[in-house]
Amino acid sequence: MANGVYDLLRLASIEVLDVLDLVHASAPTRRNRWSNKNVNTSGIGYNTIDSIVVPEGEAHGVLSVIIGKKSDESKAACLVVAGAARRVASANVVLVGSQLLATVRDDAVWSAQVLVDTATQQMRVQVQGNTGDSVTWVAHSTFIKSDS
Repeated sequence: MANGVYDLLRLASIEVLDVLDLVHASAPTRRNRWSNKNVNTSGIGYNTIDSIVVPEGEAHGVLSVIIGKKSDESKAACLVVAGAARRVASANVVLVGSQLLATVRDDAVWSAQVLVDTATQQMRVQVQGNTGDSVTWVAHSTFIKSDS
């Protein structure tokens, strides 16, 4: 995939994050990161591309802009997913909700989601390809946490 696509992805995600800053004028704690783990999906089933531990007494939100490319370059996708999770003292992390906000993709099966893992107390961003597709995924995720 051309570097120009990654540059456009970076600019688009920065614009979305600037809007979030305006909405949340109280400036919650925010952590941006590129997740280039070369997560490779080779069929239907979700794989984690990014995650964060949700400590007791906190609520976290995530916004991820994700791009995927099939190994033979015959398919590509840009997905935007958001989610929120919370955790009260002495309890497991709970998913508040997850929403796939935007999909620009060659294959309708390719998707992303946010979920929680109570074994590790994490909120996870996951991606899915299609049967027979070897897809490499890259994500730019912003995690926002509530201040106590």
